[in-house]
Amino acid sequence: MQTKRFLFYPPIADALSKHVLGKFFGSLPNNRILTNNNSARRLLTIITLFTLVTIITITPVESAENIQDVWMITTETASWTKATESEFEKILYWRQVKSGTRKYWEKSDANTFFVTQNPTVPILIFSPGYTSTKSDTVEIGSQILSLCDSRKPIRMIFWQWPAEKIACRLLPDIRSKIPVAEANGLYMSMLIKRLKPESKISILGFSFGTRLLGDAVENVGDSKPVGMKINLIYGGAASDRQWLAKGNRNGNVPKIVNKILVFYNPDDFRLKFYPFLYENKNNAEPLGSNGAPIKNIDKEFQNKIEMVNLAPSIGFRHKTVVLIGTKQFKERINEYFFFE
Repeated sequence: MQTKRFLFYPPIADALSKHVLGKFFGSLPNNRILTNNNSARRLLTIITLFTLVTIITITPVESAENIQDVWMITTETASWTKATESEFEKILYWRQVKSGTRKYWEKSDANTFFVTQNPTVPILIFSPGYTSTKSDTVEIGSQILSLCDSRKPIRMIFWQWPAEKIACRLLPDIRSKIPVAEANGLYMSMLIKRLKPESKISILGFSFGTRLLGDAVENVGDSKPVGMKINLIYGGAASDRQWLAKGNRNGNVPKIVNKILVFYNPDDFRLKFYPFLYENKNNAEPLGSNGAPIKNIDKEFQNKIEMVNLAPSIGFRHKTVVLIGTKQFKERINEYFFFE
């Protein structure tokens, strides 16, 4: 916690004693008590300092480091493909601690995470894409955090799921991540269900990391408290666009959430290979290329969805740093992160 500090140097204090308190003695000839008596001047200097310090209210000013509560949740220690309540208890919690100019991760636990939650402080969860390591997640997540309004408190969670490349061949490896992403969507829903009922949660996913978003909300379902608000932000989504349509995998999501923001790019080079993700389904369309299927979503929920075409800004590129560097992203995130 930082405070406003008021520094007084002897010349300043002396001047104040003459011009401020000296007015009380202004009726004396030539104000001699101030000009010719060193003892009186010293006494008045002390009185001036004491008076000013007493009447000034010292207002706390919190720095960005203090109002940004940063966590990392890692699920690699739990089952990668079978998400159960018992497996959820195995996930790990890390809290970012600042010591001087140094920041480091301190191991914590679920109890501390939930007990220290302030329901008035919005929560931002970042779900990274395929091949992301812990260092990647921290680096990108920190960049996203730096774009947040530093005057407003926020709790940020880096959701580190087992997204790293393991197999030598690309396609078998990325296909193996499908059940891992599904399990992590369930883990995320379990976390959300344990948050305070009046919580405000925004979940930002990129590429393969967006597959967690809809599953997390869908599995919260009707158990979501009335006072809880959830915003979803999809970036370069490597997930089926039809999942959000009525009657599909995440068909209830538009009804449950507060808002959905979809950044899509018809020119995204990597997403052109998206249909090959499935062995027996070659007509799947990615949300990140085509946007949400508005016509297949109930009219009463269509106004919850905002779509932004990034093709004119980023061309064929498919990277989180490119997305978060766009003007379109920077202009909208605080609205979605802080529920403004």
